[in-house]
Amino acid sequence: MIYKALFISTFLILLVLRYVGFSLLGPQIADGMRVDFTTRLLDDAQYQWGKQKISVWYGNIWGKVPATVLVSSSEPLVYGQVVHMSGTLSERLINDKKPLYSISAEKVSVAQESGALFSSMKYLRDQTFTAYFAALPQDEAKLLAGIVFGKRFTFDQTFQNAMQVSGVTHVIAASGMNVTFTISFLSSIFLFLLRRRLALYMSLCGVGYYVFLSGFSPSIVRASIMGIGTLVAQLLGRQHSGLYWLGICVYLMLMCAPELLWDVGFELSVMATLGLFVLKPLCVTRRFLDDVTTTISAQIATVPIILSTFGSIGMLSVIVNGLVLWMIAPLMTIGMISAMFSLISLPLASLFVLITHPFLWLFRFLVLFFGSLPVQFRIESLPLAISIGYYCLIGGVVWILWQRKREGEVTL
Repeated sequence: MIYKALFISTFLILLVLRYVGFSLLGPQIADGMRVDFTTRLLDDAQYQWGKQKISVWYGNIWGKVPATVLVSSSEPLVYGQVVHMSGTLSERLINDKKPLYSISAEKVSVAQESGALFSSMKYLRDQTFTAYFAALPQDEAKLLAGIVFGKRFTFDQTFQNAMQVSGVTHVIAASGMNVTFTISFLSSIFLFLLRRRLALYMSLCGVGYYVFLSGFSPSIVRASIMGIGTLVAQLLGRQHSGLYWLGICVYLMLMCAPELLWDVGFELSVMATLGLFVLKPLCVTRRFLDDVTTTISAQIATVPIILSTFGSIGMLSVIVNGLVLWMIAPLMTIGMISAMFSLISLPLASLFVLITHPFLWLFRFLVLFFGSLPVQFRIESLPLAISIGYYCLIGGVVWILWQRKREGEVTL
């Protein structure tokens, strides 16, 4: 016991020292400072206000911060390119607390074109988007692309406001929670059709395919690594091994990239995965309720993060999330399969995409309906003390239920 305590204490001290190094030697940000850096683009540039807009990570080996770059150059910047940029950095606060960085690039040059791997991934994504827009109305196609790939399209203002009020903006960001839902959904399908070991292998292949399809997006890669541990633990019936895996993954990721502690996608991935470990086993074990219990478990574990991050949201957001989150896994799975079909035949892929239309229509209907209700209680920001109190309360309840579960059969 003493050796275990010493072991854990040593690693915690190393993590604290890593954050000290990040604070002292990490990127020193000041409004109006000049920046000069090279980065690889992990998405195509979007056009806004007559300029190209791209998302990058700016910093050094000790840590980085996310920033939005506005480029005046007429030369299209595409996925996979390595570009060199220089310009002026600006800083502003969101809700008077969270910094948002933007860079006005004055000089941009392409240092390296996309290689064969990145070009093939871009071709697959472009083919998939073509199938989406050929089969679905424009708004539904944008919604599906956002859920599956995290592709940022501009929605009409009414729907945009309704998503914010309903608290479902995180759904169209291909967040770690979406990935967690999809992994659980795939494993449930394969377990129903195949033996346990073969179901594990097929699920792992599905995760790997989605990582490739996403273009090795860092957030998707991180969520997939954590999700694989969840998947293996659940399919092999080793709950504690999964918790150890999750702890090791979180520790190593924070050591390599300490800035992830403030990354919303990372927070959602960790808490949604943790919710599946500690909450889902307490729920009723009926196969037809598997997706529902997955949604409830992840939602309970992530409520404070969603409330505190996505600005002003209505008091009905928890209800809306409960009504729409179960759709995410089947939508992502169908979107992934249609991407595979798009390499064979675009008409075939478009026909398959049509399956998603009822789900997407229902998603839009629910969001618009609840987002337009006149009674709205808005939470502009959630105090940290309330979030801590919430998790302490949930932790206490879960601990009691697990104790009773060991003595008898207790389910929610």
